Amino acid sequence: MRRATVLGRRDSFQPVTIATSRATLLCCQCLTMPFWPSRRTPQSHRRKPAASQGTLRPMRLSATDVYAFQALGFLGAQPLDRWVSSEEISEATGVHRPYLVRILAALSAKGVVKSKKGIGGGYALARKPHLISLCEVVRAIDGPVAPLSCISLNWHEPCVEEARCHARNTVYTRMRDAMLGVLQEFSVNDLVADTQQGVSYGHCLTHLLKPNA
Repeated sequence: MRRATVLGRRDSFQPVTIATSRATLLCCQCLTMPFWPSRRTPQSHRRKPAASQGTLRPMRLSATDVYAFQALGFLGAQPLDRWVSSEEISEATGVHRPYLVRILAALSAKGVVKSKKGIGGGYALARKPHLISLCEVVRAIDGPVAPLSCISLNWHEPCVEEARCHARNTVYTRMRDAMLGVLQEFSVNDLVADTQQGVSYGHCLTHLLKPNA
């Protein structure tokens, strides 16, 4: 079997604290709406994505996303009744096994993949590739797609300024809808197409944007 380039974790993003003032904010209530931990965010609003551990990464791919896409493309190219070991997935995709197992656990917890323990066990897609949207995958790995919880469909938290906040009701909502539209339009089957052509997402790691880029 062809050995893929080993994908390390050096490209993982780290949380960034951005200093700002009340004068630069469209709505100070938005400070209580983010999904990532910060000094300004109340404990009740803090949420940690499944695999990225609270990393601030709005609307851009992380190394974890790339690893998940690569693994799912490989699994999708296998027969649905075939259980694939984590060792084989790691060998085929080049993703380090310890990190791969964490990603597969997050995907399994959200019903994207299924797992079986014991001899002859391993991992497989929970459904046919074309029935698993990339929106499901991103939510399993990163949590909410929406940039703020006040416009989230699944993790909504009300804001006192909702009714009159122009930015929320126009800009932020359209940002959410645009991202959801793209992710729901495509599926794991699109990742399988790359696997079948021998495309490696390892090159994507050199094009990841830094949080302050």
